[in-house]
Amino acid sequence: MDFFTTLQSLVGANNSPPANIRGYMPSVNPMGDVQPQQEEPQKNLWQQAQEMYPRLKQHDVLYKESFDKTNRGYLEHWSDTETGTEQAPRPKEFPLGKAGLEVYKKDTKPSDAAADFVSHNLVKTDPNLKKLYGQFEETLKTPEAKKVLREQYAHAIANEGENRPYKNWAEETGIPGYFRGYTFNQWPKEFNDKVYTKKQKNILDKVNEYLKEENK
Repeated sequence: MDFFTTLQSLVGANNSPPANIRGYMPSVNPMGDVQPQQEEPQKNLWQQAQEMYPRLKQHDVLYKESFDKTNRGYLEHWSDTETGTEQAPRPKEFPLGKAGLEVYKKDTKPSDAAADFVSHNLVKTDPNLKKLYGQFEETLKTPEAKKVLREQYAHAIANEGENRPYKNWAEETGIPGYFRGYTFNQWPKEFNDKVYTKKQKNILDKVNEYLKEENK
């Protein structure tokens, strides 16, 4: 059974319940009248991600929800220099010089927002994460890891219109995705236990621990 078939068979095992939605809660004032509390503004996914991973609080990232766009993934990380293509241009609200996150699906999770920013940005700019990412890349030189990446690439060509050379795809999409799958629970636990080695998990656990630390 190849990578994608195995993952598809397990994907239902990692569904998370919907996030709680804040609503009106009555309170009693000194006169005995029931008064509604004012509802707090709902935080966007990036703000929620910063609460989950305090290390992200020092990063001010542009944010936009584009739920009207179809045939896109869950979200897109825009680097500070990326202009996009004619078919998928950089959002006009995102001036060059600053990174941004554009969310396409309403069921995207805060951890997904964190995952994209970390895997496409912080692994290049944060010294600690850059070191850990490099260690993780070294573990992908085994035949088993190469097989997983090659199967993902073949699926992307056959089903997602992928046309980049393998090297470009691996650097820009494949390896970041492999890095996120376990770290941010984007792949089911049963699948992660089959794919990731103990060494890889130890490295990625350090990533998670670092992101959950308060900034010093």
